[in-house]
Amino acid sequence: MAQLTGARAEKRQLDELLRELRPAAQRLATQTQIVEDLRAQASQASNQYEALHERATALGERNLELERQLAALSASAHAQDQLMKDVLARIGSAGNPPMLAQTPS
Repeated sequence: MAQLTGARAEKRQLDELLRELRPAAQRLATQTQIVEDLRAQASQASNQYEALHERATALGERNLELERQLAALSASAHAQDQLMKDVLARIGSAGNPPMLAQTPS
């Protein structure tokens, strides 16, 4: 009988301990789920960052190429402008061409 009483007392202690641990286990399960969700979000954010970083790098390279093209076109336009000024200056310094004699009609 003493063993039965001792076993019942031990069972009550274990039941009490389980009741105390149950909320902690539930909190731990909730926290674990939150961590897993955050881990998935972090992975997705990392992938998005990598994609955006690659796109930004590509756009930066394209921008440099466009700037080089613009500089080349600007230099060409400047050279053509200078050439036209030189041609106009030569025409102006050559004077007016002589008038052709007109025959009466």
